[in-house]
Amino acid sequence: MDRSPLPGVAGSSKVDTATLVERGLRRLLYAEIAWHDMPERTREERAVKEDRRAELYAREARWFGILSRVGPYDVYTSAAIRAQCSAERHAETWREFAEQSRSLAARGALRGVA
Repeated sequence: MDRSPLPGVAGSSKVDTATLVERGLRRLLYAEIAWHDMPERTREERAVKEDRRAELYAREARWFGILSRVGPYDVYTSAAIRAQCSAERHAETWREFAEQSRSLAARGALRGVA
């Protein structure tokens, strides 16, 4: 794996790509832990929470995308590509969940139900 600095990233002359991705994934882990504490008492809150989960999966996909584009192709690159594709599918699924929750919330609001 290429451990050279990532071009075009501020401060990249001091941090190699693998370290940059590892730090990003660690921050993502903390965001995922915080996601579990988000409220979902109403359909609107559930939609917001589902949107956030989709966003977190999209971020994960971007980090693995960066990792998969550096260095020679090897088992780690293959794993990063698979992880990126999986995260992208999860992000799309959570976007669909959020849209369904918003739709249910809107129908409930039309009927006067929260």
